[in-house]
Amino acid sequence: MQPGIASAFAEDPIPPLKLIDQPTLIIGGGRDLQMARLDFAALSAASPVAKTLWLPDMNHVLVDVTDDADNMAAYNQSERALTACWLIPSRLHPRRRRALIATKALLATTPRLQ
Repeated sequence: MQPGIASAFAEDPIPPLKLIDQPTLIIGGGRDLQMARLDFAALSAASPVAKTLWLPDMNHVLVDVTDDADNMAAYNQSERALTACWLIPSRLHPRRRRALIATKALLATTPRLQ
């Protein structure tokens, strides 16, 4: 995790993750500049019930990107389709579907910390 981002989080996510006994999905992206593959592996190892999904072209705002310029542009393109939009169950209540999509839009429009 980038040092500027890491300092914003006071709690280590590993201990609470170890306590979750419900099905959990941990998704990581190969073009994510804020969470390294090593962090993904640590989260995956911490949860005995977790399933993992590694998407090599997905970035931190959950969209596929082709290169570094596309990666940076994606942060300001909230209209881009989620890489893993198929993970949002179609049977999910419409309000919750909108909340998940709104979360993606919020992530895409949040200024990047240096």
